[in-house]
Amino acid sequence: MTNENINRINDILLELQNQLEPLHEQKVKAETFLKLQEEKKRIDITIYCHDIEELFKKLNNFKADYNAIEKNVLGLKTEIESKKNTLYEAELELESFKKQLDRKKTRLL
Repeated sequence: MTNENINRINDILLELQNQLEPLHEQKVKAETFLKLQEEKKRIDITIYCHDIEELFKKLNNFKADYNAIEKNVLGLKTEIESKKNTLYEAELELESFKKQLDRKKTRLL
C-alpha cells in the first residue's frame, strides 16, 4: 500500500508539474497584457493632451480672428457714422443753396 501511495503522490506531482507550464504561460501573457494595457493608457493620455493643446491653439486663433474682425467692424461703423455726418452736412448745405437760389430767383422776377 505504501508503494501505491507513493505512486499516487508521484502521479499527483506529475499532474501538477504538467499544469505548471500552461499556468506559467498564462501568467506571462497576463503580465504582458497588463503592461501593454498600461502603455496604451499612457499613449492615449498623451494623444488626448496633444489634441487638447491643438484645440486650445485653434481656439486662440479663432479668438484672435474674432477680435480682429470685431475691431474692423467697429472701424467700419465709425467710418459709416462719419460718412453719415458728412452726408447730413452736405444735405444741409444743399438746402441752404436751394434757399439762396430761390431768393435770387424771386429777386430776378
